[in-house]
Amino acid sequence: MKERVVLLGLDGGEPSLLVPLLAECANLRRLATEGAWGALRSTVPPLSPPAWATLLTGVNPGKHGVYDFYHMPFASSGSYVRRLIGSGHWRAPGLWQRTGAHGLRAGFVNLPMCWPPPAVQGFFVCGLGTPPGDGVAFTHPAALGPALAGAVLEPGDGTAIGDGRAFLARAERAGADMLRVAEDLWRAETLDLFCAALTFPDRFQHYFWRELQAGEPAILRAWRTWFAAFDALLGRLLDAAGPETTVVLFSDHGFGPVDRYFHANRWLARRGWLRVGDPSRLGTPDGLLTAIDWERTRAYCVGEYGDVRLNLRGREPRGIVRPGAEAEDLLAAIAADALALDDGAPGAAVDAALPGRTLFTGPWAADGPDLVLRLRGHATLCRIDGRGTDLRDPDGPLFVPADRPEHYRGAHRATGVLALWGARVRRPAAPLAADAADLTPTVCHLLGLPLDRAFDGRVLRACLAEPLASRPDAFEDTAPPAPAGGYTPEEEARVTEQLRQLGYVE
Repeated sequence: MKERVVLLGLDGGEPSLLVPLLAECANLRRLATEGAWGALRSTVPPLSPPAWATLLTGVNPGKHGVYDFYHMPFASSGSYVRRLIGSGHWRAPGLWQRTGAHGLRAGFVNLPMCWPPPAVQGFFVCGLGTPPGDGVAFTHPAALGPALAGAVLEPGDGTAIGDGRAFLARAERAGADMLRVAEDLWRAETLDLFCAALTFPDRFQHYFWRELQAGEPAILRAWRTWFAAFDALLGRLLDAAGPETTVVLFSDHGFGPVDRYFHANRWLARRGWLRVGDPSRLGTPDGLLTAIDWERTRAYCVGEYGDVRLNLRGREPRGIVRPGAEAEDLLAAIAADALALDDGAPGAAVDAALPGRTLFTGPWAADGPDLVLRLRGHATLCRIDGRGTDLRDPDGPLFVPADRPEHYRGAHRATGVLALWGARVRRPAAPLAADAADLTPTVCHLLGLPLDRAFDGRVLRACLAEPLASRPDAFEDTAPPAPAGGYTPEEEARVTEQLRQLGYVE
């Protein structure tokens, strides 16, 4: 019997919020009680672009090259200019390549930061990262696009974070549309693999986390309405699934509160590791990277989850930090200073300072952060103003409360959820604990595809019933994908504005 897999990705699915929903969501409860349910560890840091790339490639960012919404081709471009991540920057094969190479049909819906749509044997619908506007090809095949005209899959439309009522209405519309589109495409044809990214929980929790926790009626009603609709769709999927189909629910990361922000570059400047060269650039687009005096700057931060980079000689265009002992001594000094920071609250302001060399392996490992700071388990985010506005006031506070209208109220956590259901699934003897990189190897095993020797993840055999649990795997070496086209400057500007409206960039 030919195996089939359905993947449902709840972007930002937080276990502590999903478990209470089991009482009112009968089909979600079926996954938890009839299948295997447990924890899924995200990437470090737990940011959506690298997490989704790891989930769908089975390898760490050092092998797939996705670390953020941007990549930084400083060495090749000779300038400190960031570029948006797109499908052409995935340096490892995605699941769509693996299924297509072995003659399987697959459909992917609403996947983030995968534009332009990769060619697949089946179909592909791009999600976040698609340039807003009419006439943009966001599907493969292109003929699928007109059938989805009018669907809203992202709430960024000029409705910026800060306008709660408008954002709620837009988020509800996008949440309903993504469920409708996912079901319509699932029903359109019989596929070997179907994968849908359902991003409503993530967008909703970023803005409404506090109201959700407080049980504010309008917010709680919108949350329950969406999950009731999702549960109904899940029920139709489960009822239609034959014994050959395994349904997998996963989240790319968890969620929790944001209490304060940390002005990381203000701190680096105060410690003498970052220097401003042209103050007139501060406050302008890309002001941070263009105002810095790179001949005197040794470290800088460009990620809200504490991604610190060294201005490394041979990697950055005007790098001054020598690789080796000098770089290691500088990282140790930054880490020690960070771990001693005081934000005025009990306990450690920074609870981990993790060197990138311990987190990332592979040909693209050097493209990642050199140090990842975790501030109160991500309850504190770094305030990364791409315009560098905070450096106009170098003596301002390092820590500020998350109380401005544009501030996130909720942010990512390291642990999401994973559930497997179907005739091929058994409840493991020990609590299920998996890594994001385990998803693709497990899907390949379920579909009878060979495993890539480059995989960092493993097959979750403890969740599989016989004969799949003991079925031996074949192995292969898969070539990386050919580089695809990227954004024009105008397209990049439109996507950047959408990310700004959603609160992802400043």
